[in-house]
Amino acid sequence: MGLFGNKEHITARLSAYGLASKRAQQGEYELKQGAKVSDLLKKAGVDPDGPGLVLMIEGKRVEPTLVLKHGDELKLFFLAGGG
Repeated sequence: MGLFGNKEHITARLSAYGLASKRAQQGEYELKQGAKVSDLLKKAGVDPDGPGLVLMIEGKRVEPTLVLKHGDELKLFFLAGGG
């Protein structure tokens, strides 16, 4: 790591709520520069194509194809259904 940090990697955090907290490994992850939300989900043990995922960064809903920035915090929820 040089004077200005490691430009080949970023750090992103995953926080999960509700049922998602039982299925995802929450925490901070080091990923390659250019990594997508789907890459973070896979590292955390979550299928990025799974049904009912709600993904948010900074209060806005995002898609699994979004490229992450250093310091992003992805919040993960599962849609609840019922009747």
